[in-house]
Amino acid sequence: MTTRMISELAKIVYKSVKPNTPIRVALSGGSDSVALLMACHELQSHGLMSYFDAIHINHKTDHSNNAQSFCQALCHKHTIDLTTVAIDKTVTSNHEAQWREARYRLLSESTPMMTEIWLGHHQNDQAETFILQALRGTGTNGLSGMKVKHIKNQRTFVRPFLDIANTAIKQYLISKHIEWVDDPSNKSREFKRNFIRHDVLPLLESKWPSATVTLARTASNLNTEDPLSRSVDQFRQWLLKANINLDKSHCTDLFMQLHHSPIDRSIKIPLADYFLYKHKKQISLVKKTKPFKPIKLS
Repeated sequence: MTTRMISELAKIVYKSVKPNTPIRVALSGGSDSVALLMACHELQSHGLMSYFDAIHINHKTDHSNNAQSFCQALCHKHTIDLTTVAIDKTVTSNHEAQWREARYRLLSESTPMMTEIWLGHHQNDQAETFILQALRGTGTNGLSGMKVKHIKNQRTFVRPFLDIANTAIKQYLISKHIEWVDDPSNKSREFKRNFIRHDVLPLLESKWPSATVTLARTASNLNTEDPLSRSVDQFRQWLLKANINLDKSHCTDLFMQLHHSPIDRSIKIPLADYFLYKHKKQISLVKKTKPFKPIKLS
């Protein structure tokens, strides 16, 4: 089949399609996931995609109940199989992180092993993630942001929209007269990502119109950084958790010393108030202790 008759957005999505690999679209009801669902439907209608279905995670909020009804109606209209799963515990604090982990867990548990899970994250999400990670002081591994494809919980997650702007996604839906539902919580500045989305990025774009594109591209470039540099950075971040702050050169030398030590021999290196131990492929930090003062026994 030719791709000439399909939309530009569907052509981009088609690049992520693997022959005979089932796909499950994570459908929230928002513009990005709805556009991903409809692009898949468009590809399937033209014989360019085999089986795909959708899954909706209900967060047990008023909006999520409405979103679930919307997703069910949308999938019924286009004859798309939909699985719905509810988050089974109350989120009390750090809503963003807890909900994200709960979603990934449920997506993984509810999806067959060989089925790819497709997410609607786009270019704007990547730029926001880059800024968030930079403000947290993360290294290059964190700054590389989201990957087009990654493995989590023994499942493959794919993001076909990662180089696509949010405006292009919404324009696709508008051109096809497809509705979506906006989550009211996306407007709340209580969440750091929303503050970056509504205040920080627009301010940056007032001076640098291509700021979102550039930040997302920087994150993508970091994804292609050599494995050694990523490993050293990960090692450095691990040491920082124990307040051991080494410069990149010192950290690289130490990492290489550990990396090249014989696999069948343990190694012990003094480091600040710790001893750094390597046994086989495991590295541990052990706090130094002062010896007890000797006493005489009568």
